[in-house]
Amino acid sequence: IIAPGQFPDGVPSQGFQRTPTLLIDEEYNRYVLAYNAGHDTNESWQKRSYLAIASRPINNLIGDVNEDGFVNVQDVIQIVNMILSSEPHDSADLNDDGNVDILDILQIVNIILGI
Repeated sequence: IIAPGQFPDGVPSQGFQRTPTLLIDEEYNRYVLAYNAGHDTNESWQKRSYLAIASRPINNLIGDVNEDGFVNVQDVIQIVNMILSSEPHDSADLNDDGNVDILDILQIVNIILGI
């Protein structure tokens, strides 16, 4: 995967259109960001084009605080760290009460246990 601003060997870093295209794949619950990373024009018969893409999950799992596509103990650890560091994140406020606290942790544990 080539991140925006990075280019494969041989591709100039300037002079090419880099307008990103966002594609959403609902079947696999992922989004793909693609853009033209340029082409190499040393010889017309050797011309190569490059397409840079990045694929990421669309986070819509309730309780998936760390946005890895799963609800598990790592999400519990993440929310505890957020509470202790006073840096809550919207995805950690499971009960939508405006606070990230023990009630949100209990809700994640219940999701993991299937309760």
